Amino acid sequence: MKFRKSVVIPASQEALFEFHQNPHNITKISPPGFTVKKIEASNRARKGESFYLVVSAFGIPLHWAGMWLDVKRPTILVDTAKVLPFSSWRHEHSFQKVKNGTEMTDDLEYRIVWFLGGELTARTVFALFFTIVFAARHRSTVKLLKR
Repeated sequence: MKFRKSVVIPASQEALFEFHQNPHNITKISPPGFTVKKIEASNRARKGESFYLVVSAFGIPLHWAGMWLDVKRPTILVDTAKVLPFSSWRHEHSFQKVKNGTEMTDDLEYRIVWFLGGELTARTVFALFFTIVFAARHRSTVKLLKR
């Protein structure tokens, strides 16, 4: 399944890339209902480097072990997960200069292990879930980084 969400942020491409390159900044943009309990990662994403998170999503602990697949300053950060609640996960953050700042896009490709009600329900539920999560993350990013 795929999901895409974009926002134009009145900030430089470099500033946005730098902010998202630091996995510890997830604590600053996590939406209500999500608490980052633990982060094991360097302060800067590097291709091939692993990271580990424990996140509480509405009280449910999720263990997330991932790796940076690609890091191209200042345009792309791509992560995948080795341990997660999905059977596969690829998340690409892209940053493109535009007239009023930088367009930041989150592209997800994921597979669900199992979902009661079938694939159509899963598509609907997760599309809504990701829309809410990434809208909140984008709003927080705008507040933190706008010029």
